[in-house]
Amino acid sequence: MASPEIAVDTSVAHKWFSSDNEADVEEALRLLSAHRNGDVRLLAPASLPLELMNDFRYSNLDTTDVLLVGRWLFALGIELTALDEPLLESATTMARGLGVTVYDAVFLALALDRGCPLVTADRRAWSRMHEAGDVRLLGVDPLPL
Repeated sequence: MASPEIAVDTSVAHKWFSSDNEADVEEALRLLSAHRNGDVRLLAPASLPLELMNDFRYSNLDTTDVLLVGRWLFALGIELTALDEPLLESATTMARGLGVTVYDAVFLALALDRGCPLVTADRRAWSRMHEAGDVRLLGVDPLPL
């Protein structure tokens, strides 16, 4: 039987590479561990590496470390789904209706398309998207494990 799918956004992936001082790192790592153990399959749009590396580009990491974050992300085996026309159309429509960026809405569009929950650590995005689908706030809502 296939493992259940869970979509994750950049705010969750960011915590996998952050310090323990950041809120909800432990929960994010528990989700990643479930993926690595085969209990769940994590997925995200193909934009995830770009967004994550951009986040760290503006941190105190040097270029070598930012590149390592990208390599480690790919090594985790997260399913990165292509950004095709239907997904982007859905995300653009949702973004306007929910008052979020297309960058945020593409994660929800993917989750809805795949019929799986989306886990985010972004309270602002969660507050605008949680009624549009099964969107869980990391550290508050139970993880779908």
